[in-house]
Amino acid sequence: MWLNGLLLGLCAVTVGFFVVPVIKGTPLAGGWVLTNWVRSILINGSFGVGVGLIYPALARRVFKAA
Repeated sequence: MWLNGLLLGLCAVTVGFFVVPVIKGTPLAGGWVLTNWVRSILINGSFGVGVGLIYPALARRVFKAA
C-alpha cells in the first residue's frame, strides 16, 4: 500500500510543478532548479508514503465500526 501512497505523492509533485505555476504565473517546475526538484519530491513523496502506511489502518477501523 505504501507504493500507492508514493504514487500519490508523485502525482502531487507533478501538479505542483506544472499546474500550480501556471495559475500563479511563476516559472514551471521550480525554475528547473535541481534543489527545488529534490525538495519537492522528498516532501511530497514522504507525505504519500505516510498516507500509504496510515490509511489502511484507519480504513479498517472506520469500516469495521460502521
